[in-house]
Amino acid sequence: MINELIEMGEILVVALTLLGEAEGEPWAGKAMVAEVMVNRSHGRGMSLKNVCLEYRQFSCWNGEKNQQKLVNRTADGTLINSQPWIDCLILAKLICENNFKGTSSATHFYNPKLCHPRWAKDMEEIARVGNHIFLAEKK
Repeated sequence: MINELIEMGEILVVALTLLGEAEGEPWAGKAMVAEVMVNRSHGRGMSLKNVCLEYRQFSCWNGEKNQQKLVNRTADGTLINSQPWIDCLILAKLICENNFKGTSSATHFYNPKLCHPRWAKDMEEIARVGNHIFLAEKK
């Protein structure tokens, strides 16, 4: 499955990642996840697509089953007119075309209702938006 993802266009991979990570979040939550992507891309010198598909960086891509489930949602037609998908496509286009100006230094996030990652304790909390806590490296 990962080979099919690599062949997808950047906007589609970014939009799918946003959907997989923040579908039920408000626009501000989706935008903060987009900021994390942009900040990682700049900080690591990688394309947005490669940041999204980097091993174990975004849980929506962890494992073949998750990957297939997310990609299949674009093929079955159920996303076409959904507002979360439209929001994710708009944000993906903005960040892929460098028309998105983030305001935070967030490079990580997690949902405390689902997990409490060990790495988070060594980071600085930047914001709480929707169901996510956004963090950055301590300075």
